[in-house]
Parts: sequence; structure tokens; C-alpha cells
Amino acid sequence: MAGNLVAGIALDKWGRRLPLGAGLLMTSLALLGYVFATSPSQLLVSRALHGLSASVLAPGAFALLGDLTRSRNIMSSMGINSLPIAIAAVVGPLLSVWLSETAGYSSVFLLSSLLMIVVFASFIYSSTQTLTTQKSSYDSLNANEQHKVDFGRMFNAYFAALAMTIGFGALVTNLPNWVISEAGPRSSSGISFATLSLFGMATMISPLMSKGDANTRIVSLTFGLGLIGLGLILLSFLSGIWGAMISMAVFGTGFGMLFPTMKTILTEATSSHNRGRAFGVFYAIYSLGVVAGSTGSGVILEFQGDAGAGPFIFGAAAALTAIPITIFVEMLRNQPSSSRY
Repeated sequence: MAGNLVAGIALDKWGRRLPLGAGLLMTSLALLGYVFATSPSQLLVSRALHGLSASVLAPGAFALLGDLTRSRNIMSSMGINSLPIAIAAVVGPLLSVWLSETAGYSSVFLLSSLLMIVVFASFIYSSTQTLTTQKSSYDSLNANEQHKVDFGRMFNAYFAALAMTIGFGALVTNLPNWVISEAGPRSSSGISFATLSLFGMATMISPLMSKGDANTRIVSLTFGLGLIGLGLILLSFLSGIWGAMISMAVFGTGFGMLFPTMKTILTEATSSHNRGRAFGVFYAIYSLGVVAGSTGSGVILEFQGDAGAGPFIFGAAAALTAIPITIFVEMLRNQPSSSRY
């Protein structure tokens, strides 16, 4: 979380190329550190370096994407470019298990490090022309556009992210135990998470994500929150593997709608001058929500004592509570200044 906040400041102070390039290179070195670590302290240093360097990648990538995307294409662009995250969430664990079983765990980190080196080289090669174009566009903006910020819309994106990730933290912490209790083998949780990812990916690239404009983002924001809440509530009433798959299909659709919407709102509410900090705060809140969701659901289980519905109701309550709050903030933001008081 601290790394995300610092990364946001660096992205606005030094531009996108230097922090992103440094983050890619340091991440590659940190992954190599796992391969050559021979003591717990060395492993801890590599893990700390990995966390710090990786904290700049997502904020930097989406800040750069926001800088380069034309306003009419922001929503669909954010959806399409969020797709690799969902794909990696499905393919990454499967590939790492296969590699570790066939070539040892070190091969997982070695391959990851080599991939980061390739991405680093590709980024440095391609970024010069891209960032030159970006600078030209930035220089053409007037002073008001360069420092544009809409705090009301930013609050809605941040609050929705917190609510969503509280639900996500509760889900990933407790779904495996729920599956054992309600659906049988623990391996069935993999089917559930795959369903979530597939429906999320399908939603992100659907034509639905290209609809609407800046004034209608609140619709997809609240609808996504509602689907996430509904998906978690369904886990409280359904059972068996089909119940888990239906619930995760609903949750995944909500996630696929909400994730690009939040990033689109942040892009539209900021300018190149402050977008790095905006996305740095976003990913810090994202991490905070996951921790809060997993911790809160753990406390609930301490009192509940089994793999019951309590954590899912907790996550659903967070998502559903955010709906009226974000609607109220949007209504307040749209009022004329003279009528707010």
C-alpha cells in the first residue's frame, strides 16, 4: 500500500517511463532473488523488493493508458486492457503448478523473471514515440485541463473499490472452506474461481463496456456493486458445485463491469498531471480492502465457528452499502454549487 502511494507521486513527478521501466527491471531482479536465496533473510529481502517494485506497475500502466486513450474509447479500452489481469489470474496458478512439478519451484520464478525482462525491453523500445506523442498532447492542454480533478467522482471510484475488495477478500478467504462443506472436494474451488474469471473476462470485452458516457458511469458502478453483493448472498442460499458456479458467475459479471468502470471514472476525473497519484491511491485502497475483507471475515468465523455464510454476508453488506452512498455523492456532485448549502 505504501509502495502504491509513493509510486503515484513518482509517476506524476518523473513521468510514466522512468518509474515503469524501473519497476519492471526491479521486479525481474526480485524474482531472480527468489531463485538464488539461500536463507530466510535473503528471501525476505527479495519479497520486500518484489512488493515495492511491483507496486508501481499497475498504477503506472493504467495512468499511461488513461493518458493515451481518446475520451470516447476510455470505457472499452479499460475493459480490454483489464482482460490480461483476469487471464493471468487463471493461467498463472495453473502454469506455476505444472512448472514446479516438472522442473522445480525455481523454474517458476526464473521464467517469470525472463518474461519481465522481455516486457522491460519491449517497453523501453516502444515507449519513446508513445511518450513523445503523450507530451505533445499534454503541452496543448490549458492550465485548467492540466490540473483537472473531480473529487466527487474520485471518491465514488475509491469507495466502490474498497467495498468491492472487502467482498473479494471475504470470498477468496472463505470460498475454499465453503466448497469443502457444501460441494465436496477442495479442488472444486478452482472451478468456482475459474467461473468467476471467465464471466469477468466476458463482461470486460463485451459491447456493453463501450456504452454510456461520463454522466452514466454511476449506473454501471452501482449495477456492478449490486451484482457482487448478489453473488455473495447467493452463496448463503445455494449449495453444491452448481450453486457455487451460479454465484461466481454473478459475482464475476459484477466484477467485470465494476473494475473497468472505476478506472474509467478515475481517468475522466483527472488529468495527466495528477493521474498517477489517483491510480496510486486506487491500488492502495484495493489492497486495503482485500486485507479488511479477509481479516473481517476471519473475525466473524471466530464467533461463528464453521464455514457458514457470515463472511459472505459481511462482504455483500459492504458492496450493497456502497450503492446508496455513491448515488448520493453523484447527486450532490451534480447539484449547482449554490444549492448545496
